[in-house]
Amino acid sequence: MKKALLSSFLLITLLAGCKKDDDASLQEKRRKIILDGSWNLIYRGEDINKDGVYDIEDDFENFLAECQKDDTYTFANDNKYTIAPNANTNGCTTETIHGSWLLNSDGINLVMDTYPGAIDSISNNYLRYHLNIGDYTTY
Repeated sequence: MKKALLSSFLLITLLAGCKKDDDASLQEKRRKIILDGSWNLIYRGEDINKDGVYDIEDDFENFLAECQKDDTYTFANDNKYTIAPNANTNGCTTETIHGSWLLNSDGINLVMDTYPGAIDSISNNYLRYHLNIGDYTTY
């Protein structure tokens, strides 16, 4: 009887412990992922040929300069971000860039400086979002 009671207690404790994580909002979960990482761009452009594929190797679709690929983006809890240039600065600025960011309460809409955008997918090591700039969307 004691063992059954103890087993029931452990099971309830584990379930209660898991529930707390489930209570976090989408915004809280995504904000934590953004804050916990440092990020490097692999693509910056648009689907010019409208085939539904964002081609990293296509220079017409991927506007990301070679010297931007090792820049490190970090996001702070005070809604500021930093872009730090790394080793490859040929053709790019050598200065650290600062800006502001905001993840709206819906956990989807992401504003970088004054540019509205949205998160398409996110994990601990991958963040895909797009910005809506003028008449086009850029990723």
